[in-house]
Amino acid sequence: MKKSFWKPSALITSAFLALTATGFLMQNSLLSQVAKYEGKKITYIEFRGNRNVSGKTLLDIVENEAGLKRGDKLTINAVDRALKTIFNLGKFSYARVEGEFFEGGVKVIFYLQELPVVREIVLKGVEELNEQELLEALPLKEDDIYSDQKVAQAVQVILAKYREEGLFNAIVKVRKSEVDPEDNTLVVKFLIDEGEDIKISKINILGVKSVDPEDLYAVME
Repeated sequence: MKKSFWKPSALITSAFLALTATGFLMQNSLLSQVAKYEGKKITYIEFRGNRNVSGKTLLDIVENEAGLKRGDKLTINAVDRALKTIFNLGKFSYARVEGEFFEGGVKVIFYLQELPVVREIVLKGVEELNEQELLEALPLKEDDIYSDQKVAQAVQVILAKYREEGLFNAIVKVRKSEVDPEDNTLVVKFLIDEGEDIKISKINILGVKSVDPEDLYAVME
C-alpha cells in the first residue's frame, strides 16, 4: 500500500511554505493513498504515535481549525489543511495520513512522530554563579520541545553570564541523553568549565593631563 508522507525536511518545508502562501494543495503524491476515499463519509478520525499531545487536542484541531470533521464527506482540501495544521504545532517530526473503509464510510488515520520533550535540565560545574538564577535565564525550559537552536542559545546565555562576572575563559559543553521510548523525553546537561579569573597585573594610564592618574587608580580599585 502506498503511503503519503509529510516530513519536515528542508526541501519539503520550503515547498510547504510556498504552498501555504499560494493556497495550493500539497503534492498529489503526499495525499494519493487517502484520495481514493474522497467523497466518502468520515466515520472516525484516529491518531497514532502521539504521546505528549492528546488525541482529544488533535481532534479539536483538525475538526475546528482544519475543517476535517466526522460526519462530513472527505475532501483532499480538508486532509491537506489537517496535515499542515498538525505540523504547524511544531511538536511533530513527521506526519502521514491514510484512510480505510470503516462502518460504511472512511476512517482517517494520522500516523505521527513527536519531537522529544525536555524532561530535565542539568547544570554541572557551576560554582561562581547562582545555579537557580542561571536555569531561569535559559531559553530552554523543562517540558519544552527539544530544539538544537534553543540549546545553542542557552550556551550563549551561560557564557554571557560568566562574562558579566569577569570569567571570560568559561567553556560550556552540551550532552543529551537518549530519548526515553516510554514517554519520548530526554535530559539535557550543560557541562561548565568556569576557567580561571583573568588577573590584571599592571595598568598604565597614558595621555591624562587634567586628572591625577592616582585618582583614576583609586576609582578602579
